[in-house]
Amino acid sequence: MRAHRLRIAAGLGGLAALAGTALLAGPADERLTVHVLEHQLLVLVAAPLLVAAAPVRLALAVLPPAGRRALGRALRAWPARLLSHPAAGLVCFTAVMAVVHLPAAEDAALRHPVRHAVQHAALLWSAIALWAPAVAADPLPRHTGPIGRVAVVLAAMTVMAVIGAVIATAPAPLYAAYPDVDDQRTAGGLMWMAGMVASLPALLGCAWHALRAEERRQRARELHGAGS
Repeated sequence: MRAHRLRIAAGLGGLAALAGTALLAGPADERLTVHVLEHQLLVLVAAPLLVAAAPVRLALAVLPPAGRRALGRALRAWPARLLSHPAAGLVCFTAVMAVVHLPAAEDAALRHPVRHAVQHAALLWSAIALWAPAVAADPLPRHTGPIGRVAVVLAAMTVMAVIGAVIATAPAPLYAAYPDVDDQRTAGGLMWMAGMVASLPALLGCAWHALRAEERRQRARELHGAGS
């Protein structure tokens, strides 16, 4: 029951983060710092919280038997096995982060609302692909150990920090819509620090999951020993 309440809270928190990005849409058109904050909410708050809500578990609980069987077959199929690999999530996240923050891509997205929406959708879904094996709240066709989770999260946060550092240290404006160099430095610094700071809770979360898994294995060994 406690786990169920935590998943509900995570799902509501993820939806609240998505709503927060919508509220920032107006100010984000004027300041790069706010625009970067939108991206951080999508990648570092909304995505991991939505993953922690375990939507697949919820679907398995509420779907009729035919729906559960279809979902189970989809999870066992090769596309799901490929996408659930932590390396696939890392590659997807890295590619999207790099392309989205290219000056030409950013300026094109800011000129057209549909492109801007596609940009945010790409950030959200690539982050979900990154966080799904790291959080491991849903049953996945591929199991990732604690070391693999930590390595993937650290690599992804390093990518974010590097992109932030490039933006923060650029001597001239990178984006036509944001000519203020001081604002650009602040925005890059925000992304730089977010990539570094986000590593800590991710590491703590992975360590906690590893300890819980070891505790369950120890209890199983004790029960098996008592039964024999």
